[in-house]
Amino acid sequence: MIDFSQFDSSRAQEWMSQQAAQAGVSGKAVVDSHPEEGVIRLKLFWIPSERTAELTRSFTQVVVMALRGLNLTVRVKTSDE
Repeated sequence: MIDFSQFDSSRAQEWMSQQAAQAGVSGKAVVDSHPEEGVIRLKLFWIPSERTAELTRSFTQVVVMALRGLNLTVRVKTSDE
């Protein structure tokens, strides 16, 4: 298991919050986690709402990058309905 105990997430989170605020982005998210099944689902509510698709694609790239950083093979299924 990877030891993240030395990682200062508060500094990273503060920097990301500042960047989002400067871009005029905020909102909320619902995380549905099922650890025993290895399932995490997200529902993102972005403000401004007209940028939902763009911001969700960008966030997907961040998640993919993090998973690949854990040496996982990642397959992304995108539905542009």
